[in-house]
Amino acid sequence: MTGIRFMDEITAPRRQSIHPSTLRPSRRASVDGQIPLAEYMVAMAVDVPQLELYTHLIKVHNHEQAKSEWYDWKLQWVEQLDQKASKGFEHLEKDAKFLEGVIHEAQSILPGLQQEHDQLVEELEKETTEIVELEACDQDYLKELKASISEQGTELDNYRREVEEAKAKLSRIEEKLKEVQTEKAEVSASIEKTERLINVQKNSTHAEVFRLKGELETLQRLHMVEITKVEDDLFKFAYASTYEVSATCVRCRPVVGTVQIQKFPDAKRTEVFPVFSSVVLRAAKELVNRPEVSNSLRKIVELVAIKFYTTFKENPSGFSVDVSILYPSVKAKAIVSFIFDVATFSTWPCHIQSMKHDVRIVYGQIQRDVILQAVGSRLKDVTPTNNHGCLLDACMEAAECIV
Repeated sequence: MTGIRFMDEITAPRRQSIHPSTLRPSRRASVDGQIPLAEYMVAMAVDVPQLELYTHLIKVHNHEQAKSEWYDWKLQWVEQLDQKASKGFEHLEKDAKFLEGVIHEAQSILPGLQQEHDQLVEELEKETTEIVELEACDQDYLKELKASISEQGTELDNYRREVEEAKAKLSRIEEKLKEVQTEKAEVSASIEKTERLINVQKNSTHAEVFRLKGELETLQRLHMVEITKVEDDLFKFAYASTYEVSATCVRCRPVVGTVQIQKFPDAKRTEVFPVFSSVVLRAAKELVNRPEVSNSLRKIVELVAIKFYTTFKENPSGFSVDVSILYPSVKAKAIVSFIFDVATFSTWPCHIQSMKHDVRIVYGQIQRDVILQAVGSRLKDVTPTNNHGCLLDACMEAAECIV
């Protein structure tokens, strides 16, 4: 705008690059450059004032242009300030409206707060008066009151403990009641079943007899059994039309050890391996006449029943012997179950190590794993030749593991 140039914009050649001969004016140029006096006077009288006027106009123009640009910038700045002021004014109006609501709400709440403050001041004055009166009272009497209050607190704690013990006892009684109700339901079901059988026996007709006879014949054909003789002291039946089985009875009850198995002489079935059949028949006779399996297990369970309450439960794979163990010191009860499947029971005691056991906590704060470990540690030492009283020993270990 002003025509000012900085040093980096000047493109004059360096001083050392200009030859001195080029700086010397030639005589011809000085002669040609001489201006006549008349032209010089005219130029000084006319051209110089015009140039000064032009320069002044350019200066004024540049000055006014700069002022115009400054006014434009100031106008823009004022407009921005106006926008900010308008936004600030809007925010102030919103704040004023919000403050009006707050003031109105405070004015509505203030009487209640003032009333509460007055009440608190009155209560504080009363408490202060009471404190002064208490400080003026007999200190020994106050100590007696504090001692009586502490004694009452101790009695309350004792009552709370008694209530908790009563609740625990009530819960145990309720659990016992549930067990009794369950047993009652089982007994009722068995009674109903027995009554139904009695009614069937009393009210059976001739058709019922034929129906039962047909069912008996169907079962005989299904199991390849044909009953040939039933008496008070003897029971006979034929199996697969090949073997005759007979057993001596006492009041219609077969006596174990008197079972005899014989092959019919006129059996129609031919034997491919007669020697093998005779060996199998001899082995079957020995197995039938061996009461040791059931008697041995029965004696072991009877030993447990002498010390603990024992029940039998049937399951799809066999049966289980449930032994109830009480822990009076911790007021708890657990049930130890010895599970017998068909393989374990039929081959007792050959597969005694395969017998399973489980523990169930009925009530009380005792750990199931401790009892389970105690029972398992005793059963690990049992062998087919050393198993007398093994279940009783396991139950005793379970009872003694928790003191």
